[in-house]
Amino acid sequence: DQLNNRTCVFDFKGKIVGKGASKGEEKGQISNPGGICYDSKSKCLCVCDGNNQRIQIFNAADGSFVRLIGKGNGGKDEEIFNNPHVCVIDYSKSND
Repeated sequence: DQLNNRTCVFDFKGKIVGKGASKGEEKGQISNPGGICYDSKSKCLCVCDGNNQRIQIFNAADGSFVRLIGKGNGGKDEEIFNNPHVCVIDYSKSND
């Protein structure tokens, strides 16, 4: 929910059954979330955290924070994102 700065969990009927991240700058909080993808291998959600310049990983079952990707200050270094909006998981080059 980009403009409300949150993530929600819905059932197949569209009813909100859980809440994930809320607005903020700390780990597990988001600001202007963009793209989201599900990792079926780890059963986690990857959320582009646009205004915080990072990607956050959450447990899909309970919404708890798992880890952070990116340093979060914007820019052009490899580990720094600048308003990310799309995330993709690619295991083709992984040892997993």
